[in-house]
Amino acid sequence: EAWASIKALDQMRNHFSYPTDGAVIKVNDFSQQKRLGSTAKAPRYAIAYKFEAEKAETRLMDIQLQIGRTGAITPVAILEPVQLAGTTVSRATLHNEDEIMRKDIRIGDTVLVQKAGEIIPQVLSVNLEKRPPDSKVFCFADHLKSLNIEAQRDPDGATWRITSKEDPIRRQRALMHFASRPAMNIENLGTAVIEQLIEIFKIKDPSDLYSFSKEDFLKLDKFKEKSADNLYRSIQLSKSQDLWRLIHGIGIPNVGKQAAKDLESSFKSMERLQAAPYSELIQINGIGATMAESIRIWFDDPDNQTMLSKLKADGLNMETQSTATRDKQTLAGKNFVITGKFAQLTRDQLSEWIEQSGGKVSSSVSAKTDYLVAGESAGSKLDKAQKIGVAIISDQALKQLIEAEQ
Repeated sequence: EAWASIKALDQMRNHFSYPTDGAVIKVNDFSQQKRLGSTAKAPRYAIAYKFEAEKAETRLMDIQLQIGRTGAITPVAILEPVQLAGTTVSRATLHNEDEIMRKDIRIGDTVLVQKAGEIIPQVLSVNLEKRPPDSKVFCFADHLKSLNIEAQRDPDGATWRITSKEDPIRRQRALMHFASRPAMNIENLGTAVIEQLIEIFKIKDPSDLYSFSKEDFLKLDKFKEKSADNLYRSIQLSKSQDLWRLIHGIGIPNVGKQAAKDLESSFKSMERLQAAPYSELIQINGIGATMAESIRIWFDDPDNQTMLSKLKADGLNMETQSTATRDKQTLAGKNFVITGKFAQLTRDQLSEWIEQSGGKVSSSVSAKTDYLVAGESAGSKLDKAQKIGVAIISDQALKQLIEAEQ
């Protein structure tokens, strides 16, 4: 009966006004649910069945390359647009050189595409019967050479990486990441402005941003007095950003936003982090061997050391702010999970609010969770919190909790 219901839902979901990717089967009796209980990650009285992803054939028109903030090169399939799971798909990730070789993907091939988890388009296979007779094996190295990109493959992986730090595309991606909202959050510093800064002023790394005057920005295309003043002010204001934002912004491979926060929490200053040995980094919760090695390699690079010295000389915040740690620790020792949608603040803003008050934000509900901050459409995290007795509060209740303990 359960299987028949799943098959019926698989047919019905094509007419829903929202996308779906599976069905959940539950024991319906509450007393039996209680007896079955839950593991740390999931209830024992429920199981999810994922529907087979919708697939479609289309033509692979080209293979283009995306360059990340660390110079990593990711191949992307440019597809003849095709309807898939309710949207038009024209691009799909190809992951790396090994993936292209394993599936023998060539430009001009007819490929089978699906959306992984109903979200990310991916190329599954090639229809060899429809392969053009004049097709050529895609050679990653030759393609890079044709684009005048100097790169080499990581010795321990499948990723190609730009070798020259002077490469303008690599510099552009690094500056975009540094200025982005999850990093230094520099307003008015978008892609078009960064491209001009590299072309006109030949800036090499983020530390060069702090050497400009307002008059320098007037040399940029379409910049008048007000826009130059706004950009200059945004860059100057970023000097006082939290230390974790700077750690995230400088672009250490494998170090994301949460890892940057963990590193600030452990070392309190850029100087202590810079001097930390591998053996100390590996002891930090959330920092694995690969990340610890990346951190050590990055800080040992003389160019990076020079950049950090310039950032320090320009007055950027290199330590955990003492006033914040002294005055805003009202939620110290409390663990929070945030779920759902909120009318006034985003989840990232709520996370910052909690962390500035000394609390810690996790992605999943567990026995260690003190509070679940729940908005509209809270979903499974709310269900789990209710089952294990976690306190559930709104964003307004969170505000009151912070203010009440000050």
